[in-house]
Amino acid sequence: MIIAGGPAAFNPEPLADFIDTFVIGEAEEVILEIVKIVQGAEGIEHRAKSAVLKELAKIKGVYVPSLNSSRLPARRTIGGSLEQYSSSGHESILRKQSREDKGIALLEQYCVEKRIIKDLDNSFFPTDIVVPYIQIVHDRIGIEIMRGCPHKCKFCQACKIFHPLRIRSVDRIMEIAEESVKNTGYEEISLLSLSSGDYPHIEELAGRLEEKFKPLGVKISLPSLRVSTFEERSGIDTLRRAGLTFAPEAGSERLRSTLDKKITDAEIIEKSRGALNSGWRKVKLYFMIGLPGETFEDLDAIASLTGKIKNVNLSINPFIPKPHSDFEREGMEDLETLKGKQRHLCSMLYALCSRAKA
Repeated sequence: MIIAGGPAAFNPEPLADFIDTFVIGEAEEVILEIVKIVQGAEGIEHRAKSAVLKELAKIKGVYVPSLNSSRLPARRTIGGSLEQYSSSGHESILRKQSREDKGIALLEQYCVEKRIIKDLDNSFFPTDIVVPYIQIVHDRIGIEIMRGCPHKCKFCQACKIFHPLRIRSVDRIMEIAEESVKNTGYEEISLLSLSSGDYPHIEELAGRLEEKFKPLGVKISLPSLRVSTFEERSGIDTLRRAGLTFAPEAGSERLRSTLDKKITDAEIIEKSRGALNSGWRKVKLYFMIGLPGETFEDLDAIASLTGKIKNVNLSINPFIPKPHSDFEREGMEDLETLKGKQRHLCSMLYALCSRAKA
């Protein structure tokens, strides 16, 4: 039996022909219910797989594609309409959509409600994770301090699929941190969420972590922060040892406003310089290229903004439209266009570096 879940499962149909069961939503509780049913089925000789799938489909948050009678593959015709076919691929059985409907099949499907963990404090969190023999990318303890996000950036899938916002208490985070360090021996803890700067008790948490783990030589790091939520009051010694990442996403204020990232160039410059001056080891800025409505002036703005900060690392990635985000229907730019934008941006940054060295 093949079971899938996580963010990719929020658009399950492209993989539905290959997956027996999808978990829609958060797995901490539902995975135990699935295991219980599957384990029970193992004791029954020759129990049909279809019978097990029917039992799994009764669980809230579980989608079984084979039981969805309205799940029919679609093919676009030359005229712009859609023809629907049965799963056997032979019999044409359903409607054709008009151009006005943009070819989207409006089929009645059985509803699967997303599974949500209401209380993070009482949900399971692993503290005895496997420590690999080799160094890996995220070679540290990761503790989720908050799930969901109070912001609604138009390109963001995560703020939609992890809604609503839920907070893990400082006491529970400290318990997880102490147990994890004891069980793994890791020397770094990363505080994870979609927007850690919006965690309402960040100062209290950082202070308690510093008090507990600084004598042990354990570093505390934060993931990408919103510029608007970073304050220099968060300048705690253990945090300053690690890097800090801001995510402006776009180089110009005009383009950022279309993303609902309402931060100014002045704020980005002020916060980045302030972080470096207050002891942070390095600052990284995260941008995307190929965003809807982007022009070459927006690319130039990335280089211009970077030059005003100096001593900053850049992470630049192509925009990919995500299901359930406001930009899900926007197209992704073709490879050659993206390569052209990369070359243009690189030339601007190289020129900037050359002037700085002169």
